[in-house]
Amino acid sequence: MTNEHARRSMADALDNEYQVIEDFNEPISVDRREYSEVYFNLPPSKSHLIRQLIIASLSKKKVSINGVKNAGRDVLSLKKSLINIGVKIVETGSDWTIEGFDESVQFDSIVSMDMGNSGTALRLSMAVYPMLFSGVIFSGDKSLSTRSNHDFIGSLRDYGFSVKKYQNDENLPILVSADLNNMKSQSISLNNDKSSQPLSGWMIASFVIDSSLEIMLNGEQVSRKHALLTESICSNYGAKLELSDGFLHIKPSKLSMPDEVSIPVDTSIVSFAMLLSAIHNCKVELSNWPKQEDCLGNDLLKLHSSEMGFDWQDNKIKFLDNGSYVELDLTDSNDLITPLSFILAISSGGKISGIGHTQYKESNRLEKTIELMTTFGLKVDFENEQLHIAGNQELKIPSKAINSYNDHRLYMTSVILCTKVNGVIIGKGLHEIADPCFMSRLGIL
Repeated sequence: MTNEHARRSMADALDNEYQVIEDFNEPISVDRREYSEVYFNLPPSKSHLIRQLIIASLSKKKVSINGVKNAGRDVLSLKKSLINIGVKIVETGSDWTIEGFDESVQFDSIVSMDMGNSGTALRLSMAVYPMLFSGVIFSGDKSLSTRSNHDFIGSLRDYGFSVKKYQNDENLPILVSADLNNMKSQSISLNNDKSSQPLSGWMIASFVIDSSLEIMLNGEQVSRKHALLTESICSNYGAKLELSDGFLHIKPSKLSMPDEVSIPVDTSIVSFAMLLSAIHNCKVELSNWPKQEDCLGNDLLKLHSSEMGFDWQDNKIKFLDNGSYVELDLTDSNDLITPLSFILAISSGGKISGIGHTQYKESNRLEKTIELMTTFGLKVDFENEQLHIAGNQELKIPSKAINSYNDHRLYMTSVILCTKVNGVIIGKGLHEIADPCFMSRLGIL
């Protein structure tokens, strides 16, 4: 069978057989509980781990990745997909050793990568692996399959990739392939105001692109620290990148990774620790707090902790309820919007800006956060692209089951809130996407 025939055959099969494989629609009942002190063993940062896994898969040497214990489903989905396309990954205790591609891999074939719920894994891979194979079929769960990829796909097509749609131009599954003889090598454009993930994807692709490329970045940059993280990692490993306002310049480079890479913890999870402390007036001890450059915008939690009414000493946090009105900009830390909104409502109130791009997450997280606050009897106003939240509010028992909309951040926030007032939440297991130990940490089985 010719490669083109194989391509068509596999594409036709996917048209006929593709099904959404996962939907978190089972309810869970959470009863009131009391907490005096809770230890938060923070999971590894999926932002760091996903980037390191993808880059390590391209290396010609063995790379040991440390600190992967309790990695969430997003990371495991990527790991499984890498193994599926022939990347050798060996588990040794709490470490993973990446040994590159197996010698038996047929690079002239079409391969499949199921990214589960992970938009990060998807978009950081879309410009990379189609350069290595005849084509890659990208799929995901129900949530990821409905998220838009329109802007990134446009930039891929501008460069010369072929993107075959199965539902529409934006949604999974899609077949992405690269004709290396007809790839453009001059300039393309990329919208940059909804997510930094496509930009990071192009940076990582610098290791497989064999000619110079200029990318014009349109719109106001969001999640800048995530983009800067990618730039830093890639540059440290030999990438020739020049990132400036409005442009990314890529030159061909040779990947050179260290023998060992350490993954910091996910500091965004601390927002749930703070919410727990606020509603139960309990102490929380964190397993670790990384260097500031590894916080990816989540350092604002510590920076504004006193204003929000928390005493934060070393790795211990305690809510003292002596805060003041707080103004928070989440342009670089959009994952915090839901737990922080409730923290402000319980404490002394505040204003949250830089949240427009949260509507492009697993759910329209801005809209659903407002809905969730209303469900728990809290008042919030959305004006001039900002949330205005009154302080000293009290949680009320939800009158109906809480819909988490396949969004793990909404689900995890709801679980913590229900430990105070009881409730039923739709989305059992969603926490495993980012933090597998979340429920057991709270004593909920």
